[in-house]
Amino acid sequence: NGNCTHITADGGGDDVLHLHGFHDQEGCSDGDFIARRHIDGDDRALQGREHGHGAVRPGDGSARRFGRLGCIGGHAGSARLAEIQHRQGIVIADLGTGSGAIAISLGLARPAWQLLAVDYIVAVLDLVERNVRRLHAGNVRPIQSSWYSRLDGLFDAIVSNPPYIRVDDVHLQRGDVRFEPRSALVSGADGLDDIRLIIQGAPARLRAGGLLALEHGYDQGAAVRELFQRAGFQSVETRRDYGDNERVTFGFYGASDAQR
Repeated sequence: NGNCTHITADGGGDDVLHLHGFHDQEGCSDGDFIARRHIDGDDRALQGREHGHGAVRPGDGSARRFGRLGCIGGHAGSARLAEIQHRQGIVIADLGTGSGAIAISLGLARPAWQLLAVDYIVAVLDLVERNVRRLHAGNVRPIQSSWYSRLDGLFDAIVSNPPYIRVDDVHLQRGDVRFEPRSALVSGADGLDDIRLIIQGAPARLRAGGLLALEHGYDQGAAVRELFQRAGFQSVETRRDYGDNERVTFGFYGASDAQR
């Protein structure tokens, strides 16, 4: 399939990670997407959505709200992404982890990597713990923190599918999101409050040449690219989802040791 490049467990090939949004990856086999490994949880979390982070189950479709990680190639940032993925002792932070879908998916695909699944809601982290145990993802560690507030050390990459909906967005009154707490969805008047905090805090948390990748709203690509560039990120790109909407922006902070 021209849209997908298989991501291999041994790190071979031109593996480029990115987050998907709210659209299915049609035309790709199950092997093409790490996040098709189903991450489970209890029925209360799934049905009641008491904490805004329901479990991800086969056929449920809720994985779309929490973001997906897949792989593509042939873009300008590919070489830099490949360089990060071949480092030794990689440590990645998944901010606002929700069900843990992103962190656990990466952990299962790359057993040598260390993943921090970060969320500030204790009940959410309990769900992540259950998912980690069920899927034997021993390299994933849940951490309670409001974005960077309780994180120590530096990371090779920071990824996040944060809240990015505007407070007055009409979609808040439609579908499943009506049952989600606003804190899991809404981020200020323009939907960018949390994205600003993540971008502004990332340079102090990334190793040289580190990656920051964020999912955002379909109409926020230009604004998010500007925020990345103002913060000093290089090779900033936005990838489109399978509905042809700008959905994920990423960039690199500084030159890595391999590039010096």
